Amino acid sequence: MPALAAGAAAVTGMALVLLGPVGALAPLALVAVVLAATRPRALLAAYLVAIVLFEDDELGFLPQRGAFYDGVPSPADALFAVLTLATLAWLVQQRRQIRLPQPFTAPLVLLALALAVGAILGVTSGGDSTSIVNSLRSFVPLLVVPLLVVNLIDTRRHLLQAAGLAAALAAVKGLEGLLTWATGAGRPLEGTTITFYEPAANFLLLVAVLGIVTAFLLKVTLPIWVRLALPVATLALVLSYRRNFWIAAVLGLALIVIFSRLQEERRVLLPLLVVIAVAGIAGFAWLGPPELQGPVAERAGSLSRTQITSNPYDRYRLDEQQNVIAEIRQSPLVGIGLGVPWQVTHALPVELEGGRLYSHTVALWYWLKLGFAGLVAYVWLVLATVLTAISVARRSRDGIVRATGLALAAATIGMAVAETTGSFTGVSDRYSILVALVIGWLAAARRLIAEPAAA
Repeated sequence: MPALAAGAAAVTGMALVLLGPVGALAPLALVAVVLAATRPRALLAAYLVAIVLFEDDELGFLPQRGAFYDGVPSPADALFAVLTLATLAWLVQQRRQIRLPQPFTAPLVLLALALAVGAILGVTSGGDSTSIVNSLRSFVPLLVVPLLVVNLIDTRRHLLQAAGLAAALAAVKGLEGLLTWATGAGRPLEGTTITFYEPAANFLLLVAVLGIVTAFLLKVTLPIWVRLALPVATLALVLSYRRNFWIAAVLGLALIVIFSRLQEERRVLLPLLVVIAVAGIAGFAWLGPPELQGPVAERAGSLSRTQITSNPYDRYRLDEQQNVIAEIRQSPLVGIGLGVPWQVTHALPVELEGGRLYSHTVALWYWLKLGFAGLVAYVWLVLATVLTAISVARRSRDGIVRATGLALAAATIGMAVAETTGSFTGVSDRYSILVALVIGWLAAARRLIAEPAAA
């Protein structure tokens, strides 16, 4: 160790002379990476923290954080690569058998095959190279991270620590969002400021809100800081003004009441009142009563059928859907490939930059870009996530795991509905990574419950 310290000091000194103060940090960073690579669980935690804390919104709060995702490869790509190599090296060193993220292996393999076909078709059809690369950068972690997580989370203590870290990050993001809104330093929207535009932060807040509410319904004891995080996360989610996440939250709250009712014998009155309240909120959001005031009411009112057809940007989604469906009919088996724009056969009210490389309905996006196999893989993955989460909640004896399982089931269903108005899974890189982490956590929880001796 003294020789290693002397060598590191010598290298750092030479770097300081030759490259200056910033360059002198490079050897230290290299040493830190090497040391971290021997601790893959710490790297996994660092990866989660970085993906959550570093927003990628040039109009949002502290837009400089987007540099973490710039370049090919980006720092985010490099961290993912180091995490993958470190995990594989650790498994070999520990002589551990590689565990597959069951029951997600089959849909992930099918998705990988569909992705390969979509990429090849995109390249051979002259698709946009940047779009193809960005799609691969979103999908590769979605395919690989579950495998890493299920092998690194190998005890119940690690399972609970992962859930606790996610809750802590949700609390931090909630506070950040409220600070952004209060100071007006974030992305502007119709005379106000939103907390978060990107789906990753809103998804984390959604899961946190549903998880804490589920824990209350199941009478699970929570630390005081987790309880205090509920109003913070809820307010930050509401002030994001992301209508599809509002839909997911309303549906998710209704579902956890139903799920928790099946988990615990309770009086019928409370679930009935909550369902009625949720239905009322959804009804008001759909009708958009004109007497309501303020930006939240205006965004809720924009969900009404009248507003959707009169607003050109909302009407765009309906016309976009007609164009995408027409394109799918031309190539229903393999789609058109990644990076290939769909053709305009139905007139659009407005033109959006990069709009013809995108579809606001995620199922249509998978079918259009990855073919019918991609659509099947997406639906299979969603169903596997919901069923596994419910199974984990039903079979686990730990209250935190049960609440997390029910929350993830409700959040997944809610997001599947929300993604009929916006595509995130496999399209947004940060959101896709969080979904991959959820899948890996559920696979680990399922294995640990089935094999208690291994914990």
